[in-house]
Amino acid sequence: MPYVTSVVTRDGLPMTYDSGDYPECQKRALDAAGWSDFPARRAAARSEGRLIGIGLSNYVEGTGRGPFESATVRIGPSGKIIVSTGAAAQGQGTHTMLAQLAADAFGVRPDDVHVIAGAPRQAR
Repeated sequence: MPYVTSVVTRDGLPMTYDSGDYPECQKRALDAAGWSDFPARRAAARSEGRLIGIGLSNYVEGTGRGPFESATVRIGPSGKIIVSTGAAAQGQGTHTMLAQLAADAFGVRPDDVHVIAGAPRQAR
């Protein structure tokens, strides 16, 4: 690591894997799926007249690469700040980050900011 791939991202640059233990991740996925025990489970199912299968797929997705999502900030009559963004949270704290940025910009607490993620881009 880092490993530069031949895949070109939306910004025209090659995708670079900068971290991750891919062999360990694969091992954990196989263990969680019971991969090594599957032949015995398949044989038992066949003896009962059932057919079962198992499969595994992997991919790496480029995320957090901006600037591909916009945000709209509105302040309602109550003073409540609403941030709408097309960015969809995937466990990386998008709501918290956007609330903190807006709160800092407007001098309010993050609790005073309502974030709507995954919102379609507004027509201009």
